[in-house]
Amino acid sequence: MSIVATLLDKARSRKNISSDNALAQHLGTNRQVISQWRHGDSYPSEDNIAELAEMAGDDPVQWLVAIKAVRADGKAGKAWAALAKRLAAAAMVLFLAVGFTLPQRTEASVGSGSNLDHSIHYAKLQMARLSAFVGSAWHWLRLWIGSCLPAGSPGKDQLEA
Repeated sequence: MSIVATLLDKARSRKNISSDNALAQHLGTNRQVISQWRHGDSYPSEDNIAELAEMAGDDPVQWLVAIKAVRADGKAGKAWAALAKRLAAAAMVLFLAVGFTLPQRTEASVGSGSNLDHSIHYAKLQMARLSAFVGSAWHWLRLWIGSCLPAGSPGKDQLEA
């Protein structure tokens, strides 16, 4: 699956759009254009990439850089790919830094029933936050690793799945 197809699927899923035809109508284009984007025969404009990224609930900058890196050839392509890797690495460092510096209360008081109930709910909330953080970090790590691998690499399909 191409990076554009991933973006198309994520935008459709997030906005509950049932088909490429409905997505095309939402973007003011036709289904054949969406099909060309999906199969890599052509690429969406930068405005369409930004709109799709916003529909997907993601930062348009990261998608613009990643798709530009895939599109460009020669020295320019290598420069865009290097920029995409740097941005992905910076995002990962930022996610990890924020995750490790968040205030965390690991002490739980055991006492009467109401305090115990509160401690259990607090622990569940902290586990949910940790799970969301790890999931987000894993998503960006997969995008970064996927951008490092050349097209058709054996492990690339597993990362994008």
